[in-house]
Amino acid sequence: MPKVRHFNADNGYNRAGVIMDVKSDRKGNIWIVHHSGITRYNGHTFHEVNTDNIPHRTFLRFYESYKNQPFVIDFSGGIFF
Repeated sequence: MPKVRHFNADNGYNRAGVIMDVKSDRKGNIWIVHHSGITRYNGHTFHEVNTDNIPHRTFLRFYESYKNQPFVIDFSGGIFF
């Protein structure tokens, strides 16, 4: 039976706001795409992806390429690796 876990600031997930997408990659990481950022969960800890070099950061969807390269698409159609 699948296990459901709730994450919040008490157990390491301290991101607020609207979640736009949640997907897992081939390595088992969970990627959480927020309207203004990206978080990767490896099963133990949450890691904020540095998106400071992206000017607008209005993310929409997470994808993984056939070469296992993660990327996101923003609202204006931009693709970021």
